Parts: sequence; structure tokens; C-alpha cells
Amino acid sequence: MLKPKKHVIILGAGASITSGYPDANKLTSLMCDFASFFKEFVACGIAEGVEKPDRWLQASTVRQYYNSFKETVSLLKRGDFATMDELSNMVAGGQNFDQIQKLKKLMRFVFALNNPEISHWPQSDYRAFIQALFLRKNLLRDDISVISFNYDPYFEYRLLRALKARIQVSPVSSEIERRMCRAAISGYQYPTDLEWTQSPGFCHLKLHGTCILPSRVETKINWPPQEGEPTDLISDRMFGFGIVPRFSCLSDSRFAAQHPPILLPWEIISNDGKLLEQAEFESRVGSDWQFKHFYPLFHALWQRAKSEIQEADKISFVGLSLSPFMEPEMRFLFGGKQNIVQMVIANPENSRFKGYANPFHPNTFSGKFLDVFQNICPNMACNRSDSEGGQTREGGHAYGNSRRDLSEVTVRTDFADFIRNEM
Repeated sequence: MLKPKKHVIILGAGASITSGYPDANKLTSLMCDFASFFKEFVACGIAEGVEKPDRWLQASTVRQYYNSFKETVSLLKRGDFATMDELSNMVAGGQNFDQIQKLKKLMRFVFALNNPEISHWPQSDYRAFIQALFLRKNLLRDDISVISFNYDPYFEYRLLRALKARIQVSPVSSEIERRMCRAAISGYQYPTDLEWTQSPGFCHLKLHGTCILPSRVETKINWPPQEGEPTDLISDRMFGFGIVPRFSCLSDSRFAAQHPPILLPWEIISNDGKLLEQAEFESRVGSDWQFKHFYPLFHALWQRAKSEIQEADKISFVGLSLSPFMEPEMRFLFGGKQNIVQMVIANPENSRFKGYANPFHPNTFSGKFLDVFQNICPNMACNRSDSEGGQTREGGHAYGNSRRDLSEVTVRTDFADFIRNEM
């Protein structure tokens, strides 16, 4: 079987687990419960070599800053919501709208618990993943696109650094460098430059925004900032600091006031799976949101993601738990897709059903996952991955009258398994 011409890799929170980040449910717990936050802070502090991090936390202003979200968090906690997406879907346009923007700041605060540069650099799956994304050592592969639903900023931080290091060793033209650098970070530091979103080649499309902006250039940063130094909140402050200066920074009024460019699903996609017009978008994010002028970039990222998926002949889902609240997004991205694709689902949940006679039974993880696509794109035909020697069909579709023919879908148990066998 021929290698696919376009492989779209869709990342969920599970892709960042080996980098030390929480899944969606744990993230919500850390946001809602100070005891859980305190325990995690101490564990991360010890992992970074901090002496008695519990004493520092108790004596610092960090606890006071965390407690400042108490009223906001009660909405998330009282409802026993599993994720921010679930809550935000319910309050869209409601009286609690302003609380969502505050929860975004708390989400950024919780993501800062972990600095994978210190604690998870060697075991992070992003190391092998990034190695597999390069062609001829210094060019990103143009047969792969990465779509991410993650809020954490680590993948793009690490990808951009690797790209710049390789270009330093083996230079490319300024135009190629410019395009690749913007594509690596989804353009978030260059929101008015959308030319790269219309150019062919590799792209990383971060559809839910990010909890902190990437850095444009590598610069030495200090804590506290020295006189004349900029005080913009960028990823170098998350990955260049240990846990004590990191949290001192995020709870400092100069930085805490800055909004995170996090984009929740309902702020960009309607319930019927359509991309919002700018006026509707601005009414949902609020007139005072610091990043409402990013709408053209958000729009371009979603449109490019749709185009990539519609043209893909191999689609892989890595660490994505497809909740019902994501269905409008999937409907926008996949709606109308009809061509034949190789499909891979990589998730540890697959290992629970390894012994099943039919590992794609409706009650299994992959079975439930694919139920969504039965409704969204019933004429999309699915083959096994080329790694398993799947044979290309001449026609037909994967679902048919007998529910679906799932014998030609490939499952992988985790990110590492996916990288080894599918890239």
C-alpha cells in the first residue's frame, strides 16, 4: 500500500501526559480544590529540587492569588463539571459569562505547576514526535499536519526551539524559515501575518488557543524583572523559571492581569457546527478580552484545519477523548468528508479492550469514538493504516447498513506506540 499523501495528526490532552500535564478531569480538580493544588505544587517543587516547597507556598502570595478565584471556581465545583468545556458550553451567553474569563486565568495558573523542561524533558513523547516531524534534518515534513485541541504550550515551545537549532546548524532561506516558524507556533506571536495559513506545507493548528503566548526570540529573562525589561507574559516565563519564580511571576499584578489567549469551543463554533462570524465571536468572548483582535487568526486556523482534514488520506487521533461537547467542532471539521482514509486511534483506553472478540464493539472506547463520525460523515470510508498493510478500497463506506465495518481501523495503545509505528 502506498504511503498517504497527507497525514493529519489530531492531538488531545493525552498527548501531553508524558510531559507532566494533567488530563482534563485532573485539570478541573486542581482548579477546584486547593488541597489537590497544594499536593501537586509540593510534588512538582520537590521534583525541581526546591527545599520545603510547602513552607514557601504557605508564606507566599500564591495561596492568596489562588483563593481570589474562590467565587469563580464555585460554579465549576458545585456543578461537578468534568471539564471546562462542559461548563462553558452551558453558560454560553448567560449571566456567568464573565466568570469564564477568570477561569481561563486560573487554568493558566494550574498549567504552570509543571515545568517539563526540568522534570519531564527526556521522557516526554514530544521528543520522539518532533524528531519524526523533520525531513532532511532541518525542514518540517510537508506530508504531515498537526491539529491540537490542547491548551498547554509545551509542544510548540519545544518544536520552535528544535526548528531554530536545526536551522542554525543548516541554514535555509529567510522565507522558508519565516513560514516554518509561524507554522510551528500556530502564528500566535504574529496574529496579523496570515500568509502562512494559505501556503502549502507543514502546519501546527492550535484550535483552542494557548494558555500563554510563545516567545518570538530567545532572550534572557529575570525574576524579578529588571528596570526597562518588558513584562509581557510569554512562554519563556513558564519554561525558563523554576517553580518559585514561576508562581511569583504569575501571581504578580503586572502579569496576573494579562489575559491568556485561551479559546473555548463555544467562543468560535456554534452548536450546529458553523464557524462564528466576527460580531458573534466578539459578543461571546467579551468586549474587554485582550485577544479579541485575534479573530482573523482563529478563523484562518479553523479554516485551514478543515481544509487539511477534508484533503487527508490518513487521520490519526492521539490522546483525544471525544466528549459530546466536541461534536459541533467535529461537525465543522469533518462534515461532508467522503474520501477514503486510513484511520488510527491512539489511546491507552484501547488496551482495556484488547481481548474483545470485537475491539470496536459500541461499548469500547474506539467504538464510542467512531459513533460520532457515523453521524457526522457517514460516507467516509476507513482503512487500516499502511503500517498494518491495509488494502485500499475501490468504493463503499465504512458504516453501511450493518452499523460499520471497523475491521480496517488501526488502534494504538499510546503516543509512543503511535510514533513508532505510524510516522
